[in-house]
Amino acid sequence: MAEDSEELYLSFLFLAFIILVFTSSANAVTMGELILRIYEDGVVAIEDRILPEVDYGNVTVKLLTNRVENILVVGGEGRLVSYQLNGDLVTLYGEIPNQVVIHYETSALTIKNGSLWTLEIYLHRDAEVVMPSRSVIISLSDVPKMIVGEANSLKLLLSPGFWKIEYVIQFTPHNTIQEAQDSSYIIIFSSIIGGPIAIVSAMLYIRRKKNSSMVLDDEKKVFELIKKRRRVTEAEIRALTRLPKTTVWRIVRRLERKGLVRVIKVNNRNEVELA
Repeated sequence: MAEDSEELYLSFLFLAFIILVFTSSANAVTMGELILRIYEDGVVAIEDRILPEVDYGNVTVKLLTNRVENILVVGGEGRLVSYQLNGDLVTLYGEIPNQVVIHYETSALTIKNGSLWTLEIYLHRDAEVVMPSRSVIISLSDVPKMIVGEANSLKLLLSPGFWKIEYVIQFTPHNTIQEAQDSSYIIIFSSIIGGPIAIVSAMLYIRRKKNSSMVLDDEKKVFELIKKRRRVTEAEIRALTRLPKTTVWRIVRRLERKGLVRVIKVNNRNEVELA
């Protein structure tokens, strides 16, 4: 009887120790860069960079929404990290690298009304927002910390708090990657809603010259990744190459037409493997 009690007591101590270790490691994380890339179809691709302070256990991170698609958690050298998704919380568990990037996509942050798009988001920390190509910002709910031209789009540095950005997409007859050598103009007429400041004439001229060799380099990069991973989803290709969604889609289709890869539909997602 005494032996049974001692075993039960030791089991209780062990269980308490395990719970203490995992509880103390939860949320032991430093938040890094937060990058949002908005695509022309309203999908927002998010890169949430974190620096876990533990190398084993579990770490929980709150996402920007609970409507998440194509989530991918990547550590150093492209190693995938185990995770569990529960609503807008993602918990990393097991062996955890000291640098982790959580990639995911969502269409829950944007709304379209006619030709007007609206991004509404609450940020808990500074974030970079890369606007869609050929987008024109109509209004901002506040003044960004910084506005920078990036390729043929804009990058906004936003402070924590609620943000509302209204914008439209300007489509042109030459709206393909192959014809992206043409110069692009982005004109912004912004007004600060509910504030005393009005930005009435801010114009940014962005010139991009992307030649065919750059397109071939991207194609080679994607093909080498497929060869290395043997089978990879299009979401993983976007995350690991940081190429836009439409660019990856076109490259994969070109490789498929050349007979180099095949695309397989698995659970509503595209997986790519060598042909």
